[in-house]
Amino acid sequence: VMSPQLLMLSGIGPCKHLEEVGIKCKIDLPGFGENLQDHIAMGGATFLFNSPESTRPLGAGFVLPRMFTLNSLLKFRNQSGPIYGLPTTECMAFVSTRHNKAGAEWPDIQLLFSSAGDNTDGGLFGRRNNGLTDEYYSTVFEPIVYHDAFSIVVLLLRPKSRGKILLRNKHPHS
Repeated sequence: VMSPQLLMLSGIGPCKHLEEVGIKCKIDLPGFGENLQDHIAMGGATFLFNSPESTRPLGAGFVLPRMFTLNSLLKFRNQSGPIYGLPTTECMAFVSTRHNKAGAEWPDIQLLFSSAGDNTDGGLFGRRNNGLTDEYYSTVFEPIVYHDAFSIVVLLLRPKSRGKILLRNKHPHS
C-alpha cells in the first residue's frame, strides 16, 4: 500500500490523477495503483495443550515469559536462541476447496500454523498487530494467558474484490 503512494508522490503513476492532486507527472503509468487485492485472513483459532515434561523448562510452545531468560537474552545478543527467531508460521498448507474454480492453477485457501497463539505473549504482539481491543483481549484471552497453545490462520488466496490506491492530495502524511 505504501509503495504506490511513495511512487505517486514522486510523480510516477497515472498522470491524470497526479495532476488532479497537484503533483507534476514525471512518468505516466495508466492503471498504476490499481488491482489491489486484500487477502483476507481469519485468525483466533487457538488450541491449548500441555507441554510434555521432556520439553521443560522452555516447553514445546512459544510462551513469552518462559522464553525471556538470562540465557536466551545472551544467545539473542549472539544472533541465536529461541527469541532470535520468534515464531510466526512454522508450517503452511495450501488447500483447494469445493469453491475453487475448476482447473485452477493454484489453491484458494492457505492455512498458517504457528506454535504461538494470541494468548502466549500476553497481548504484547498479537493484540496490537491484530488490532484487538483491550476489552476483547481481556474477555477472550485473559483466562488462558501464557498457556501453551498453537494457532491456525485461514487466508483467502482468491479474493473477488479489487481496489485501487489514490492520493487525497500531495502531502505524504495525509
